[in-house]
Amino acid sequence: MKNGPRALAFLEKLIAQMHVEDPAPIAVPAEMHRWDQRMDYADACAVLLARRHKGAVVLTTDHRDFSVYRVPFVSPRGEFHG
Repeated sequence: MKNGPRALAFLEKLIAQMHVEDPAPIAVPAEMHRWDQRMDYADACAVLLARRHKGAVVLTTDHRDFSVYRVPFVSPRGEFHG
């Protein structure tokens, strides 16, 4: 499937409205060590950002891992844990 011009234009508009935030790179490896080999870099960033922002919810396809990270999340199963 190719990216059509309309889809790319919409994506550009969406990105322009986003606020990019640094998840505190020094804290990422510490969080990864905390969970041993279960947590990867992307998971650590999501967990740290979710903890930083009250009411944040992580949207993930990784139900198995996020069910133990102790942050609110929604998975394809539709489950929310907080």
